[in-house]
Amino acid sequence: MACILLDVDGVLHVSGEPIPGAVDALGELRRRGHTLRFVTNNSTTPRSVLAEDLRELGFEADENELQTTPRAAARELAGKRVLALVMPTVLPDLDGLELVGEGAD
Repeated sequence: MACILLDVDGVLHVSGEPIPGAVDALGELRRRGHTLRFVTNNSTTPRSVLAEDLRELGFEADENELQTTPRAAARELAGKRVLALVMPTVLPDLDGLELVGEGAD
């Protein structure tokens, strides 16, 4: 299997509490050599914080394993000039875009 996609909220945890058995299940998937990606539609929290939140719940998670809507937008729009009407906290996840703002051509 190339990769296993795991939704975060409601699948791994609910309201900041891990789903019973989820931490162990992910550990077992990793031990068996599976590549994991965590997917979320959270558009206000940067991947670095989301990964830290998962680690605090007991999950092994790297920022690069998180697939978020800002990151997907950045991949899709790579190399383009973009007026990003987003929360300032997710600007680091828009790497690769030329962000424009007030007074831009």
